[in-house]
Amino acid sequence: MNGEEKTMDHPRPEDMFGAVTVPEVLELAAATPRGITVVNRQLDQTPLPYALLAAGARRVAGGLVRAGVNRGDRVAIVSSTSPGFLLSLFGAWRAGAVPVILPLPHRLSDLPEFVAEVNRRLDHVDARCVVVADAFGDFVTGRITGDRPVLTCGDLAAEREEISGPVETRPDDLAYLQFTSGTTGLPRAVALTHRQMLTNAAVCCERLELERDRSVHVSWLPLYHDMGLISVLSGMAYRIKLVLQPPEDFLARPDSWVDALSRFKATSTVAPNFAYGLAAQGMRLRPRDLDLSGLEVCGDGAEPIRAGTLEQFAEAGAVYGLRSRAMTPMYGMAEATLAVAMGEATRPLVWDHVSRDGLQAGGVARPVPADAPDARALSGRLTYSRPRPGRPLGSTLSPRIHPHPRRPW
Repeated sequence: MNGEEKTMDHPRPEDMFGAVTVPEVLELAAATPRGITVVNRQLDQTPLPYALLAAGARRVAGGLVRAGVNRGDRVAIVSSTSPGFLLSLFGAWRAGAVPVILPLPHRLSDLPEFVAEVNRRLDHVDARCVVVADAFGDFVTGRITGDRPVLTCGDLAAEREEISGPVETRPDDLAYLQFTSGTTGLPRAVALTHRQMLTNAAVCCERLELERDRSVHVSWLPLYHDMGLISVLSGMAYRIKLVLQPPEDFLARPDSWVDALSRFKATSTVAPNFAYGLAAQGMRLRPRDLDLSGLEVCGDGAEPIRAGTLEQFAEAGAVYGLRSRAMTPMYGMAEATLAVAMGEATRPLVWDHVSRDGLQAGGVARPVPADAPDARALSGRLTYSRPRPGRPLGSTLSPRIHPHPRRPW
């Protein structure tokens, strides 16, 4: 290459999806017969075709506008994965607002701390209103600070009057505030535009080699997490079939994830490493009638990738037709929208063995034999994603900045 670094060119959302804003790609998806199926731990199905999602989003947008939400306002959403949640999310985008998805409490005993954290995040992003799951409506009313209206997903889903006319949405408008994980400090809001989100989604679709008429993506990931949200946005924008499960249903019955992969003939799924360990254990201890032969991508990200876990999953899944080539390492950050590095769907997973002591002491990846006492296996063959010149994939909002409400950033 004559000493010059080879640059990587990303697909553009306007070329891959035919649009560069979330409302536009949803309307395009609505013209197809495909959509989202929401399932519980027993795999009972609630279909939500993209046409129904688009129509419902227009009605939700009308309800938000009547509640005082204006273009550029932040709309916080506190709900698990459900049709009502999805209508509220895409309804906020349809209204020209900026959704902010907040995590649910893990236990009932966490409710006081949960409300305090919700209020902190609402102040942080200057949320105009809060949309909550129906079950939380009575509890949070009166506990939300800042004189913010509290709406429920059910009330918004029952709206009958659509928003009057389209709200102008530009590709470089603020589209979403994604909170970081908080593992190294207080969670911070990352500001993402429509172009940034859909560019990252286009990269994911290309790397996973999705096919509109054939691909089926199954996910239980929480949608307040960047990996869960961008997975859904990518599938919708590319107009493939999506099967979504609330994360609490997966945690209550981990086998239900593998059962869904089989029943819905999934071609792709993405999960953190621990989920593959639970799935492997379930297949070993509870043999059942499964067909995993259609899986082409089993993405592993969001936490350290352990070779032993993936080997166990591949071995247990092979009994049911799973190809070891499907295991695909991934690395992402909210600060980069999501995808930073991702394995190729057509290339087998390989491992590099490096000195654990070298990594911990000085961050140096020094190669060692696989059987060395301090060997640590790192997943290899990751291809790094870089933004186009002048188009950063994401930008971080300082925790001390509080933009004036109803004013675009």
